Amino acid sequence: MPNFEEARLTIKDIRENPELHDQKYWGRRIFDTSDLRVEKGGVVGAVPLCGTKMCAAGFTVVRHGYQMEFRTSPYAGGRHLEVTAETCIAPDGERRSIEDAARRILGLDWAEATAFFHAANTVEDLEDMVDGWEAEEDANAEPDTATVPGVQTGAGSLTQV
Repeated sequence: MPNFEEARLTIKDIRENPELHDQKYWGRRIFDTSDLRVEKGGVVGAVPLCGTKMCAAGFTVVRHGYQMEFRTSPYAGGRHLEVTAETCIAPDGERRSIEDAARRILGLDWAEATAFFHAANTVEDLEDMVDGWEAEEDANAEPDTATVPGVQTGAGSLTQV
């Protein structure tokens, strides 16, 4: 079942930092190569998050203290280098995909995560999705007959008064 509070916090973070929201990337930065040191294997060391473009999943894991693991990729721009992240390091040191870490935090199944993290989503789409999930849960909730006027319970059955 989706964690509505966590999803709304992610949306709030996106609303407060719209310049960092880009649903096409788990995490993405572009650097001037003169300011960057690339370690063996293409892993970029100690990249500050300020200026990192992220999708909803990226916002979610960063809020929970995960560190994105950036890797180099070619970028046509002369002295510039694009670094992207698909994995993150949890506060406990475990490496996970950003998608799976965010999915777990948000309490989403794979179908819900695929929809929520879709590259074409706007922040309004994300809000609509959470609203829809909440409405569906409310519609499927069992009524509390103890608080329904005119209904008594007893011996395992409902009786209209």
